[in-house]
Amino acid sequence: MTETERGVVYEPKILRSLAEICEAFGVGQERVRSWVQQGAPIAVEIDEKGTKSRYRAEKMRLYMWLEASGNSFAETID
Repeated sequence: MTETERGVVYEPKILRSLAEICEAFGVGQERVRSWVQQGAPIAVEIDEKGTKSRYRAEKMRLYMWLEASGNSFAETID
């Protein structure tokens, strides 16, 4: 990029737990679990016992999925 060019830099916000996802969107755990069932872009790790142990999502990607799918949430993107 030259000195006169301007660019937009996007740094993704990674939500690293079920609690962070809930807090970011102002919803409860059951709502997030229902989004997972509907195919939301939320990674769910399952431990060797078959228990869901970790949730991860990229905030803007999840926000865009929620808007496109018509799902509701409380928080807006900062």
